[in-house]
Amino acid sequence: MAVMYALERRDRRYTLGFAAGCLLSSLYGFLAGAWPFGVVEVIWAGVALNRYRHPKPASTRAPAMRDRDAVIHARGRELVELATGYFPREFDFTADADAGPFVLTAMLSRMIGTMKAIGAQHPAQLEADAGAAVRDLFEQAVYLAWLAADPSVERIQAWRKVDLKARLAADNDGRAHGNPLFTDEQRADVEVQIAKLSGDRLVLASVAEEADRHWAQKLPGMGGNGEAQSFRGLYAFVYRNYSGFTHSTYRGLHPVVVDLSSTRKQVRLEEPYEGSGPYGMATVIFGLSLLIAGSALGWPNGGDVVAIFERNPRAASLGDVESTDVATGVPSPGFAALIQGDPGDGERGDEVCPPPAEQGISS
Repeated sequence: MAVMYALERRDRRYTLGFAAGCLLSSLYGFLAGAWPFGVVEVIWAGVALNRYRHPKPASTRAPAMRDRDAVIHARGRELVELATGYFPREFDFTADADAGPFVLTAMLSRMIGTMKAIGAQHPAQLEADAGAAVRDLFEQAVYLAWLAADPSVERIQAWRKVDLKARLAADNDGRAHGNPLFTDEQRADVEVQIAKLSGDRLVLASVAEEADRHWAQKLPGMGGNGEAQSFRGLYAFVYRNYSGFTHSTYRGLHPVVVDLSSTRKQVRLEEPYEGSGPYGMATVIFGLSLLIAGSALGWPNGGDVVAIFERNPRAASLGDVESTDVATGVPSPGFAALIQGDPGDGERGDEVCPPPAEQGISS
């Protein structure tokens, strides 16, 4: 039985052999007077026979897409392994003026965790939860790029102030419902910190534009504001697009809803996405973040990042787009092509979700 069970994935006949073994074990149990054992083995035999009669359908993904999935997964794994090798790290700082390297490193650590979560979801090829995670990854990348461009006291304090004000607002809400998040002493300390910090409200779209003013033309394939291949451009078709999966919206229900007719719909469990969805884009966003870290922190080596993309290319032909790697000064057409997209394939980046209109979503 154990051998049949171990070999089940190789051929359906092993499933039938496992069922036969269960029936023989059941017969032995009843003859020996151990009827509970016999009943259990009959149940297992039924389960095995049902698996034999209704085999799990083979993947319908085309071989080219399966190959692409493997490339994307390998690329993400290698990027995570590269970044992970630089941790843990220790820092000594006493003020916001020298907090930049610590903050940027901590942001990268969070991004590694997000990338691991996205990679763990990749084999199932489900779009919704991975899309929400890529949205989170992109937000982290924008703030990383913004602070790396100018790790000044003003930006560090503005970033901290937004966080402290959000915590204070959460405490206000908690207190209004009898569940404060801070003690009175902690709340007073937060209020004092906020009063001492400079800066105002940060809006992600504006932060992306400020990041672009520094990194445009310095990162492979990335342009300035107004271009699709920019942090502001990625905000439009990655962050805003995947926001529908993050919030309780009609867009967020699309992966589990099928139109049967103009008046009838079916709600099902989410099925594998036929494209590469958010997974390839996650590797591009993380790769850009590692190049920025290489420039701002001195690690990882930009050439190592580019080499991972060259080993795991988007397609057989990556085009002739060329720009200069900010960390190495070496032209890297392959990495740039991942951002720019190949002419004529109808995609941007390594693939994002189709526009809502193409997915049967109105408004």
